[in-house]
Amino acid sequence: MSKTPHDAPAQAADGYEKRDVNIVIVVFLAFVSIVLVAGFAIGLNDYFLMTREYLYRTVVLAAPDETLLKVRAREHELLTQPGVVDAAQGLYRIPIERAMALQLQDGAKR
Repeated sequence: MSKTPHDAPAQAADGYEKRDVNIVIVVFLAFVSIVLVAGFAIGLNDYFLMTREYLYRTVVLAAPDETLLKVRAREHELLTQPGVVDAAQGLYRIPIERAMALQLQDGAKR
């Protein structure tokens, strides 16, 4: 009678059980995994480049809106041109550079 039970795995001469590891399947799964990861990386890179190009074309290269140009021109006029706000109350508008210079002079006096 044998001292090893019949259901014990058969040991190969190399020291491991060859029937539990199918090297062909392991190599195939590793190859498929590498191909999938590379495919996702290339796909995501292409998607990023495509989105960046689209945003550049629509935001940077697009013609500016007429309303926006009018608003900016009005803001520039208000900030750089003197004018009367309310003559009855004595409120006048001065250019922003002049207002900043007056603030500096006032701060230096204190």
